[in-house]
Amino acid sequence: MAGEPLVRLLSVALMNEPGAFAHVATALQEAGLSFEAVMGDTRAEVGVTRLSVSDPEKGYEVLEEAGHPVQVIEGVKLATGGDPGTFGEALQALGRANVNIEMVFGVAPTPSEGEVIFLVDDPETAKKVIDGL
Repeated sequence: MAGEPLVRLLSVALMNEPGAFAHVATALQEAGLSFEAVMGDTRAEVGVTRLSVSDPEKGYEVLEEAGHPVQVIEGVKLATGGDPGTFGEALQALGRANVNIEMVFGVAPTPSEGEVIFLVDDPETAKKVIDGL
């Protein structure tokens, strides 16, 4: 299966309080950016949300200007195509290549169009592994 390109994501620190994420979403929406995937954890006082948006560099500028602590990080996207074996195959291949998975989250607009985004310790090697599937 052909791999997807490296993806650039936004990592945003958010206070765990009502309206914090709405402020981020509104700023990105007003800048004309669309969400492609989102994963967040705000169980502590300050949480971290990772976002895949249509233009991560513009998103970074918008959120920085709005006063949010934000970083651009790289991940690798795997198109699963709805095949239940693709995810496991990718995990095994990444393990054989000694790539550590730090976080994973999925997107499934429809069952046949699923995607998984991996945040890993070595995005370039992970990209080569995914391309080789």
